[in-house]
Amino acid sequence: MDSQQVSQKILQSKKYRALNPETVSRVVKQFSTHKDVEGRSRQLLHQIWGSYYPGFPNFGKLLKRFQVDGDLLPLLAAHSSTKERIPILDQFYTRIFEITGTPMKIIDLGCGLNPLTISWMNLPETSTYQGFDIDQAMVDFNNQVLKSTQYQAKVSLGDLFDGATHSADLAMLLKVLPVIEQQARGTSLEILRQIDAKYLIISFPVASVSGKNKNMVEHYRGWFNKLVEGQGWKVNELLFETELVYVVKK
Repeated sequence: MDSQQVSQKILQSKKYRALNPETVSRVVKQFSTHKDVEGRSRQLLHQIWGSYYPGFPNFGKLLKRFQVDGDLLPLLAAHSSTKERIPILDQFYTRIFEITGTPMKIIDLGCGLNPLTISWMNLPETSTYQGFDIDQAMVDFNNQVLKSTQYQAKVSLGDLFDGATHSADLAMLLKVLPVIEQQARGTSLEILRQIDAKYLIISFPVASVSGKNKNMVEHYRGWFNKLVEGQGWKVNELLFETELVYVVKK
């Protein structure tokens, strides 16, 4: 099969049918010379997307439950990245915005279910929030839940490698750089440079998806400081119980 046929086969599977076709096509092309194109492509797609689900959620059931009780926490728990953020939400944005000030325009790249934490941001109603993710089912779910809020918030399908330029007061890339590096090693800095934002909020996990801590804080701290060295950016570090955060003023 050629790359296009492999991409179509993957997109027709139950697990990957909601993924951005451009993302799948890009990943498949990356392994086009490998003897097991499909297998390696599925493996990488799992690493950058599938592994972050404790179990694949039934978004329809979650939405119905939310419409009954209005509780956001069970929704956030459906994705490992936001599940880990739940214990620190009461202080997470407060400490970040103490440095940046209250942003009026936010973009959230590789957002997952993080748009559903917007109620913890205490934003003015005139602010705007735009999230991007490669999972169409997650995009749709976010938008359905966000309808119940008073915020001007929206999530769209997008891929960090699509070359699109984004501008905002503040851009979030929460636990995204490790995922970028899994796909294309050495491209994180160029992506950060392309973002037209006064502040970048970049974070890293303090434990692996399996829950094991393998000196990850020291690893990511050293890697990130080396990455941005010489850029002339002002960097503040915030270490939370479950997340290492850098507030970067460009």
